Amino acid sequence: MWLPISALVAGFLLVHATQFTVPEALGRYLALCLVAGLDSVVAGARAHLEGRYEGTSLLLGFLATSVFAVSLASLGDLLGLNLLLAVVVALGLRLFQNLTVLRAHVVSRFLHGRSPAPDTRAADVL
Repeated sequence: MWLPISALVAGFLLVHATQFTVPEALGRYLALCLVAGLDSVVAGARAHLEGRYEGTSLLLGFLATSVFAVSLASLGDLLGLNLLLAVVVALGLRLFQNLTVLRAHVVSRFLHGRSPAPDTRAADVL
């Protein structure tokens, strides 16, 4: 638990100590990777609560989602389409779906002491 928090603090301090800036042209893609990362973290938390968490699957899911999202957005830029918005909407839907399932798990576990029935409608890779 302390390793991710210490890595976050070390990264934050490193960025502020070196005055690192992202070029404006790449800012959109970095934001897209951040949304993909947030989606992966929430999906990993969901998988952990459902007892099917695998670290390798989480990492590969994050990398595949990020690469696909950035590729689709850059293809849209080449074609003159705003596919970045479509990717953000799709990732946002997944994020809120996973948050809904997470909330149900947490509420059920703390109020009733048990996990809710598994949701078979959600086709999630993790």
